[in-house]
Amino acid sequence: MKAAVFSVLVVAAAALRADDYMVVDISDGTNAQAFAVSYLKDAPQGGWGYLYKTDRLVLRKISGCPGCGDYWIGVFEMTQRQYGLTFGPNRQSYFAGEKCPADGISWYMARTALDNLSARTGLRFWFPTEAQWEYAARAGEKDEAPLDKVARHYYNQTDGKGGTRYATAEVGSYAPNAWGLYDMHGNVWEWTDSWFIDNCLRLYKGGSWSFSRKSCTVAYRTGNHPGVQDTDVGFRACAFEKQKQH
Repeated sequence: MKAAVFSVLVVAAAALRADDYMVVDISDGTNAQAFAVSYLKDAPQGGWGYLYKTDRLVLRKISGCPGCGDYWIGVFEMTQRQYGLTFGPNRQSYFAGEKCPADGISWYMARTALDNLSARTGLRFWFPTEAQWEYAARAGEKDEAPLDKVARHYYNQTDGKGGTRYATAEVGSYAPNAWGLYDMHGNVWEWTDSWFIDNCLRLYKGGSWSFSRKSCTVAYRTGNHPGVQDTDVGFRACAFEKQKQH
């Protein structure tokens, strides 16, 4: 019976839909044989609540990226709760908070979570390329986003009580960009599928809580060894229509 359920879910998820949002139910964690995939035309009234930052993974469809084709990208950075459900329950981030981004994540660790999503949905989950990440971050705008509204960087941090907390913030604490994507700037660096130095350092984008405002601009680029586990590095999931060997 479980095998039949799995095959139905994979068939349902095998082709990208015209709806704007994809929702993956990861509540059963890596013990599940399959993750159910559903689609929404619009964001829920009242916004993306607790469920979509913990037991569901929500992605936005992106179209029109030159040379990229259609793809889906996470509305939020992968949170600690979501990472535990897709990688395994025993990995602790440096900054506690189930709705905070998973931090201290190497490129290889993120790859494991994405491979687990691929195996349980029939879609290809992977990292965005630099071009895909930048296109989603710009969200059709020519000018840079108002960074102090959208980005948690070193000089733009608050604990919500009038003080300062030099750490990550819960995802969605700052304003989204024009396409409804949160924390594309700041909070944690996000691994990509591109190289910063070929076959040596992987590129990450977006800036972080521990870097300056400049690092949060779309064009800023830096990278590190894919095995590094820094306190300000995480990732954002992407989904594509077909499986691909990495």
